[in-house]
Amino acid sequence: LFEGKVLAGGRDGLMAFDAQSGTVATLRDGAPDMSYVKALLVDRSGTLWVGHRTGLARLDGSGWSEIAVDATTPPGPVSALIQRADGQILAGGEAGLSRLVDGALAAVPLPAPHQNGGVSALFEDARNRLWVGFSSPTQGGLLARTGENWREISTEDGLLHRSVNAIAADSSGQIMVAAGYSGRGAGCILESPDDLSSWTCLQAADGLASDMVRLIAEDSHGQY
Repeated sequence: LFEGKVLAGGRDGLMAFDAQSGTVATLRDGAPDMSYVKALLVDRSGTLWVGHRTGLARLDGSGWSEIAVDATTPPGPVSALIQRADGQILAGGEAGLSRLVDGALAAVPLPAPHQNGGVSALFEDARNRLWVGFSSPTQGGLLARTGENWREISTEDGLLHRSVNAIAADSSGQIMVAAGYSGRGAGCILESPDDLSSWTCLQAADGLASDMVRLIAEDSHGQY
């Protein structure tokens, strides 16, 4: 929700809808050309960030501005945004991970083989642990970072698929991961925050509509 409007992004750019009536609304003039919008963030100062194929657009009290990206320099086409507890904004994309520094994007080094891997999801848990999800069905998986230390998590640790689509947490703080590609995947829950191999995964055989899971969340009844 931004300025009383619900925002939606996609192949053709950014759309806004009035939160009360549901009718199509407009944002302020001067927006840059945007396509394949895959990430939206309203930061704690009330600034809107829009990640898309060729840049990271920003809308604040001064109007629109944009940081351009290219296909091969991190982050590449932007697909994930997060503001961490310390205020730092991170952008993940098809060419890796970057952080916002003085109005520019600076690459965040990642361990092999993820240096320039496609980042599809970002999340920070209650322990201020950063989670980075990757899109590749063969080289993907998760990275969890505490301090300066990265821990890689993949199918060998209990995930049923390496292509990570979304990361969230339930009301008790358990990490939830939506994973899958081309009809295969699962919804996985980390049972113990101290054991990064303690995953329980659900698939179509457990009642899901499909093995592949794009999003995961907890509702008001405590159900996923």
